[in-house]
Amino acid sequence: MYRIIKENEVVAVVDKLHFCRPQANGIPCLTDEANAHGIVIDDAFFHIEGFPEWEGKETVKYEEFAGAAAIATAQAELAEARSELSEILIAAREGLVSPPSPGAPWNAQTHYTTGDTVEGGYVALRYSRGKDPADTANIGVYWEIPQVSYPAWIDIEDGTVITEDTIVTHDGKAWRCISQHIKSAVYKPHADSTKWAAYNA
Repeated sequence: MYRIIKENEVVAVVDKLHFCRPQANGIPCLTDEANAHGIVIDDAFFHIEGFPEWEGKETVKYEEFAGAAAIATAQAELAEARSELSEILIAAREGLVSPPSPGAPWNAQTHYTTGDTVEGGYVALRYSRGKDPADTANIGVYWEIPQVSYPAWIDIEDGTVITEDTIVTHDGKAWRCISQHIKSAVYKPHADSTKWAAYNA
């Protein structure tokens, strides 16, 4: 990538230099570097310092730099700054107010930071206040819902005591135990079961 500099100020950054020169009739045309008088940027023509004179055109110079490396460095610095800010916010909050109770209902006035959890299983991804996790626009930005997996009923050994509120999967659905029992084929989860009820997380 290249920086285009005029009077010690960067006026443009380009991926590639497009060299040009004036024709005999005065109309500019593209050319190679060896025959160039200047460059064209967004339909504007400039004379390049050290190249043959180009009457009526402002003079600039260019510097090549590693654009990808510069972007990567900036991104790394930004990530580090965000991490430091998060740590500062955590420290400040602990010194001023009590952190929210894990699993408590979400509150629009509460300050949440990375790792905080609220009712519904939502986990904070970053600092926020007033960002309702129930709003799908905030999922993946401020909040996430960890994926929960439940054991398959068929994989539970016969004779195992299954307690109330145990959740399993069977026939492509999730089921919650509503009555403690001993696991056996007799008590297989189904719609009319007295031991199981369909479960929707």
